[in-house]
Amino acid sequence: MTLIERVAAAVLARIATHGSLSITWASGSTTVIGSGAPHADIALRDPGAGLAIVRGGLTGFADAYMDGDVETTDLRALLLWGAANHDAWFATTIAKAGGRVRRAWLEVRPERRHPRVRSMTDHYNLGNEFYEAWLDPTMTYSSARFEQPDQSLSDAQLHKYRTIASQAGLEPGMHVLEIGCGWGGFARFAAETLGCTVVGVTISDEQARYARKIMANAGITDKVDIRLEDFRETTGTFDAVVSIEMIESIDESQWPDLFTTISNRLRAGGRAAMQIITIGDELWDRYRTSPDFIQEYIFPGGQLPAPKVLNSLAAGSGLSVEQVETFGLDYARTLQHWQDRFGAAWPKLSDSNGLDARFKRMWDLYLTVCEAGFRSGRVDVQQWLFAKAH
Repeated sequence: MTLIERVAAAVLARIATHGSLSITWASGSTTVIGSGAPHADIALRDPGAGLAIVRGGLTGFADAYMDGDVETTDLRALLLWGAANHDAWFATTIAKAGGRVRRAWLEVRPERRHPRVRSMTDHYNLGNEFYEAWLDPTMTYSSARFEQPDQSLSDAQLHKYRTIASQAGLEPGMHVLEIGCGWGGFARFAAETLGCTVVGVTISDEQARYARKIMANAGITDKVDIRLEDFRETTGTFDAVVSIEMIESIDESQWPDLFTTISNRLRAGGRAAMQIITIGDELWDRYRTSPDFIQEYIFPGGQLPAPKVLNSLAAGSGLSVEQVETFGLDYARTLQHWQDRFGAAWPKLSDSNGLDARFKRMWDLYLTVCEAGFRSGRVDVQQWLFAKAH
């Protein structure tokens, strides 16, 4: 082993408090740290990759993995091992310093992000064909809710729509605002199935174009108005507001505006149903000061709220919290479906969209990191029901 490898091995041995990791170094030697389950393996092809991982944690690993400097026989197992040992890694001085440096670096040099995804709008404007290739036919890019383990992804997404509609108390003739309408799946459901009229807002040109087309094809343009606008620009009064995994796409400085908008758009006695990915209250202070792989490469400018933050936002905008339901393992299952579908679609995507191998490794890593997060309980997905007083 080289000196750098010995240093990296020593640090990794200190943080291996759960399970075991088999490391094959660039020099050809092998080290096993820790013991028992969960077990994972990693092979470092570049001499400096080990130190980069020690310095940067998941973000350091992501850089090395996307560049092909590290490999593993089971990415899911490796990331679950990392999640199990994350607290021990973060307690190290080098990890704390690395988080502060990455936060400052992203604020000063936004172009450091992956050239294909530099803003939230870019993420959704990768092309409708890209998402059509691996999302289910409802074109829903958020967690499903599964009634049975063998339920199809499309049926589980429709079940999610039904639960949100039920929570919001949607009935025929109601006027509904959907903030962050995506490709229009829920708006179409609310109009066709429930007889509501819906205003859906998005800041993505691609999503707006697609959603308008499906509403026209379904003959419901008189019931669904898809608007390309920022949620703060929306006017009018609505019987209910729905927002499905939109708050995560903006940072905390904009959250008060979102909740104020929801409150202002709701009629007295109206309800707002939101599906939200959350970070644990106990992790909030650490998370908000140390940007992770998802924030740097996939959702620039995005951030997950903690439940305590959501409670505070609701109280500050005149909304009461009526109900919270948690179903994080359903998101892990949703992500498994997406991984399988993305893998099957990749040959066509790489040919028609000009996407390279590095992009594939980034997207594979993104989906698997998210799955590991939900399986480990470090992140969760919840449906929150808010109400405005009469």
